Amino acid sequence: MNEMHYCDAHTHLTPNAEECVRRIYHVMRPTEAIPETLFSIGIHPKDALMYSLEDFRGYFNSSNLRAIGECGLDRTASNVPLNKQNEVFREHVRMSEENGKPLILHCVRCAQEMIHLKKELKPLQPWIFHGFRGNRRKAFELVEAGFILSFGTGLLKDSGNPEAFFAEIPPEQILLETDAEPAETLPMIYATAAQLHELNPICFADVIEQNFNRIFGNE
Repeated sequence: MNEMHYCDAHTHLTPNAEECVRRIYHVMRPTEAIPETLFSIGIHPKDALMYSLEDFRGYFNSSNLRAIGECGLDRTASNVPLNKQNEVFREHVRMSEENGKPLILHCVRCAQEMIHLKKELKPLQPWIFHGFRGNRRKAFELVEAGFILSFGTGLLKDSGNPEAFFAEIPPEQILLETDAEPAETLPMIYATAAQLHELNPICFADVIEQNFNRIFGNE
């Protein structure tokens, strides 16, 4: 009998190296120990004046490094001007391309700017719009522009009404994540996503696992 295999595309909670779930843990600060599990490194827009990607150089030799980010643009991060956020974000794009790692995006009220940046920079690596909580129009603008949409607990409680359009999003452009929520929420997110996509839960989990492996590697 087939079993559920869970994959978590973005988490801020330190994963247990012994657990079966494959998670991408986000290293936010260069003072953290190099994780023994899969991880990403990046500078949140609100921290764009605090750190440089050079500070994270020590992490790049780890085979567990699977993505760059979260990074991006955030209009609510008023402590950092958007032009500085843009500058730091472009450094992340360069690092993503040079190292062949996908990019995990943090984007708040800047979706159009992010779409324009993708068209301008023409990245070869996948861009993952993490924690998507927008409406139908925003979702399909991003899908059409080639973004991967990663959904979290917004599927359970979002005012954007994802149940109205989630089933129309191409399965190959979907990932699931817990972000800063408890690890225990992942099965609920999976169950809701499978129901909305009208797929058997195990079949849907297989699709997400294939996406995860394609984007982050399957070792």
